[in-house]
Formats: sequence, C-alpha cells, structure tokens
Amino acid sequence: MYDIDYETFTFYKKYRRVQIQDRVEPLLVDHWIVYIEPKESSLMNAIIKTQFKESSNSSRHLKRFLKTEKDDRDWLKVLLCACDQYSQEELESILFGPLKRTWIEKVRVPLNKPFDKELNAEWSAKYWPIVWKGNPMIQELNESYKQFCEQKVQDYLRLISDLSKTSKDLPVVTIFVDPSTDRIMAQKFDMRSSSDIMKHSIMNCIDEIAKNELQRRQAHPDPSSPTNYLCLNYHVYTTHEPIQKELEL
Repeated sequence: MYDIDYETFTFYKKYRRVQIQDRVEPLLVDHWIVYIEPKESSLMNAIIKTQFKESSNSSRHLKRFLKTEKDDRDWLKVLLCACDQYSQEELESILFGPLKRTWIEKVRVPLNKPFDKELNAEWSAKYWPIVWKGNPMIQELNESYKQFCEQKVQDYLRLISDLSKTSKDLPVVTIFVDPSTDRIMAQKFDMRSSSDIMKHSIMNCIDEIAKNELQRRQAHPDPSSPTNYLCLNYHVYTTHEPIQKELEL
C-alpha cells in the first residue's frame, strides 16, 4: 500500500527518516484537566469539539477520559489542553455553565510518544494513559508518509542548495517550513565564528521564529490571545546538520 521500507525507514527507496532507536525520555508539558460526572460525558464531548478541538492536536496520542474516584464518588477526569493556551479563569467561564462546577487541575503529560509497549505502559501509569495501537514506529512512518510530498521536498532541497551557493562565508543554509500552510517561517545562513560557535543556521532560524512570536504576543497582549509552541510540527530543511565540535576557521 505504501512505498515504505519499514526496516530502513525509507520512502520511495531514497528518502530515509531518522528514527529514534534508543529509549527516549518523556517531554512533559502542563495540561489542564477537569473532573466531571460520568453522565456529563456527552456534553463534555460537545464542548471539546467546539472549544478544544484545535488546541488538543498535539495530545491525540493521549486518552481524553479517565475513570477515577474522588470523595467516594465516581468521576471522569478529562484532558483539555496545554496550560499556556487557557488560564484557569478562562476555562471556568467555558466549562462551568454547561457543566456543574467541580475541579480543574494541572497534570504533567508526555508530548512525545514512547516507542515500545513496555515504555508505553510505564508512562501511562506514571503520567497519563497513552493510546496504544500497536507498533508506534509503523504508525509514525505511515502518518509521515501520508503527509510526505516528494515534489515539495525536492523543491525545498533545491532551494537550500541554490541558496548555499550564494553564501559569502559558510555554504550552510536552513529553512523552516510550516507544512500546514506550505509557508517558509524562517530562512537563515550560517553565521558561526570562533567567537560564537552557536550561530548555526538552524539556531538562527529558531531565534528568528522566537523573535517573531514575541513580537506577535506583544502586539496582542490580550490573555485570551493564543500562544504557540515554537516550531511545533515544522519541517526543517538544512544543507548541514550541526556537529558537536568547535568550528575550525
């Protein structure tokens, strides 16, 4: 069905995905949860579809509802969204009108997925239940393949290759692309020197995106204005990966 070599993680026999092989650590992020009565689950689902559908895209690998007991009663704990997307007061205004007033709490959940069943069970028990649908490596490859456009990849690779030829110093260039809009979010050359070896083109792109996000937040200081995870789901095209040694000039 898919032109994927699952042993080498290769698409179309020439594009190889860098796949994590070793044990990974959880990237923990604060999320809001709310306690609701089980009979309110249908109403909660309706609220999620209207209020939290987009804000919860990064937590689709996590279970939304979790049965629990509190004060000798059965409850459902509901995973809502990252804490930097809404304040507790904003959540209360959204929830406690349609729903009975209960508790809103913070939990730490893994933003990344574990790559084996044992680790999945460990993180689920320690942090928050993670959906298991079989080998996540295969799932990740299949999902990446569905979003993979060979023509776009070739165009962006050709772009950074052409740009590198125009560099007056190091022929190293990087671009960050938002695949949802096919928009180049940053485009930077390498500016490393003996006095500053951190200015690789990748770092320069991250710095530019961070500055743009800061300007956006300053221009819209309203607390209800959404915040963005820097570079979340962006595609990175670079002529040279950073290496962990000093630059020799």
